[in-house]
Amino acid sequence: MGNTHSSKICLSAVFVLLLAFLAACGDDTSSATDIYGSKGDHSRSSSSRSVKVSKANDEEEDKSSSSSAECVDDDEREYGYIGFMNDAKFNEIENKEVHIWALAEDGLELVKTDTLDCKNMIKIDSSLSGFYLVEMNLEYNAAMRWIDFKKDMKTQIYMADYPVELTGYIKEMGIGINKAKIRVLDIEMETQHDGYFSFEYVPDGVHYMTVEYDGETRVYQVPTTTRIGYSDKPVVNQIHWEYGEYMMLDDFEDWSSGRTVPANTFWLGGYRYFGTDATNGGGSRFKGEGGFADEDKFRYDDMMGYCLYLNVDIDEETENHYAVAGFTLGKGSTDNDEGFRYYDISDAKSLSFDAKGSGSLSIQFKNNHSGSPDYVTSEILELDTAWSSYSYPFAPARSMLTAVEAINFIIEEDAEIFIDNVRLDGIKPTSWLSHGRQGL
Repeated sequence: MGNTHSSKICLSAVFVLLLAFLAACGDDTSSATDIYGSKGDHSRSSSSRSVKVSKANDEEEDKSSSSSAECVDDDEREYGYIGFMNDAKFNEIENKEVHIWALAEDGLELVKTDTLDCKNMIKIDSSLSGFYLVEMNLEYNAAMRWIDFKKDMKTQIYMADYPVELTGYIKEMGIGINKAKIRVLDIEMETQHDGYFSFEYVPDGVHYMTVEYDGETRVYQVPTTTRIGYSDKPVVNQIHWEYGEYMMLDDFEDWSSGRTVPANTFWLGGYRYFGTDATNGGGSRFKGEGGFADEDKFRYDDMMGYCLYLNVDIDEETENHYAVAGFTLGKGSTDNDEGFRYYDISDAKSLSFDAKGSGSLSIQFKNNHSGSPDYVTSEILELDTAWSSYSYPFAPARSMLTAVEAINFIIEEDAEIFIDNVRLDGIKPTSWLSHGRQGL
């Protein structure tokens, strides 16, 4: 599929944003250039949790601050403040600890512990800049969110909720990895004989899990729950060690949110969309009844969990016939100034995904490296009826992938296809924010 064909695609986006539990009252513009932030003179500090598993050891001196313990007026908070709000137990989180984590090479690093004041707020530490995870975890309350720290940041409000369980398996070629050392926040444990892990009492959301196995340390993105309809369902994470080091773009476990894995982590863009040549008067269609969050385009598979399901009837009499399923890496062109619009993915080894089905597809990258949209499209890939892994190596087109807006799966003939685990090989998950670009 060439540039002329691609330029005719008008993608109709279906966005289902489940942001009701977060209320942001201020400016959270993503302007950080150093993803690890500027930590000033703060050191890692151990923290006390109400959890039923062992804690990470920390032998360094505790230099955490309790500068927010004294209640002050809002206008005395020179650099702004962060507030926690809880419907049922508002008074019970006063004077509780809040932890601030930074992205590090091998996961998260605790850089500061603060204490909520009488208004359930902490003052912004002016020595911190860049993205940090602000997290609170009690037996009856837990909340976390990534924030871009900067001077004069306005209030950020968090809805605290009950802690949840984080579960999954780590396997290599289908066989569970036993006794791999794993860590989420400050909680450490080992996998069971079948590779199973379970962290209790963690905040709901997407976590960074550090895994040490066979002399290697890797970091994975692992979500806790997905909201389907009006209820939260637990996610059972499936980590494939044989994939190597990768950045997961979409595993479709949280399919109903309409957003990719990194988008659900940082709340920065990352929308899914579907379209056909019907936009230009053609006759191609996705089969299905539609419904909540395009639920007919996602299916549960016993081996892979939830995956993308594309059942397409292509009208071959239409010139430039096609169907497309894709997602933006950052914000759209009509979004506000918050977040990144493009991502430089040129240092990845390849884009890989798992798929099965009848039919074929090609991968397309919408790029703006030259200031105007152009497209990089792979050769057509014929799929097998059993699950297989497919890869598009970046070496031939690396210079064209420095400002990617979106990634598409293009279908040009009748097909019934399952897709899962869309990932960028060779990119550390903790480095994702460093790939974001505001403009050209």
